[in-house]
Amino acid sequence: MKFIVLSFFLMFSNHLHASDSNHSEIKFKSGNITLRGYFTTPKAKKKFPAVLLLEGSGQSTDKVETSESSFRQIAEFLATFGVGSLRYNKRGSGYNSDKGQFHKATLEDNYRDAKNALVFLKSQSNVNSKKIFVLGQSMGGTRASRLANDFAWIKGVILVASPTRTFSEFNNDQLSILFRFKGMTENKIKEELKKNTNWIENIISPSYLCEKDIKCQLINGVEVVDGQSIEFWKQTVKHNQLKVLSQLKQPILIIQGTSDWVVSVKDTALAATTLEDVGHLNYQVNIINGFDHFFANNPSKVDSLKYMIGVKTKKLKPMPLHKEFQNVLKSWLIRVMVHSK
Repeated sequence: MKFIVLSFFLMFSNHLHASDSNHSEIKFKSGNITLRGYFTTPKAKKKFPAVLLLEGSGQSTDKVETSESSFRQIAEFLATFGVGSLRYNKRGSGYNSDKGQFHKATLEDNYRDAKNALVFLKSQSNVNSKKIFVLGQSMGGTRASRLANDFAWIKGVILVASPTRTFSEFNNDQLSILFRFKGMTENKIKEELKKNTNWIENIISPSYLCEKDIKCQLINGVEVVDGQSIEFWKQTVKHNQLKVLSQLKQPILIIQGTSDWVVSVKDTALAATTLEDVGHLNYQVNIINGFDHFFANNPSKVDSLKYMIGVKTKKLKPMPLHKEFQNVLKSWLIRVMVHSK
């Protein structure tokens, strides 16, 4: 079945109750480090389906998870209808800031961590190992997609605000929105985007040298740009999400918002076209009015930018999850779980 839905209205309402779930701090091995995470289980259910939650790129600065955390809210929401989940911060980030070094991590390191988290989740005695899903937000969607290709037993893939186009294309879109928000002239924007495109092309060139890159610095022997290793950037630029997406066999849910300035509806359209072209028979696309990159309900991209700045500067509190996001996620999971063997 194929569904492309522009979602404006709530199908039903949900209220989150922390009493519907139990949160347990867990640890899992990934290579030579041990990562912390949280395993959320629904109450009064022995064997339950579960979702691995994968965060996007960037480094979390919150050393302690709060009840306002988007992924904790998602975990608690899933538990209201009997679904468990596992979430963790990436190595060197957030409550894992003392586990590995963020600036050293590569895209492949992050993928291996996700793979080990998935194996840990499947091994839990109270999890129905035949009904495990992966949900990736933003760049977490690339890890979720790769996991589903590598592990055929994954029952479904949920991609939330996840890029499909090349890094250069969606990154330039992000920058153009930010530059306009700052009041930059169109000529200046074109100039800056050209510089960014040249940098992206240069970083994957065999002749790239850190010492000739004004953005690059050496931190404990590691070449770093914007807090992440050069190897991370090279792997990110080279990653072909279209190829990965076209190989998926499981049911797929793609959720995108009209107020998302980080990832565009263009990515969603390309994902749908790609799945159509390869003849995928079970995907659903929901474009939600007001949904932004941070799971919040903001009227526009400008409002989402202001919201992001407000939360970062502690002038605003994080919003609860967008209600329509909850509705879409719940209805899709229930449908797929009912029809899965």
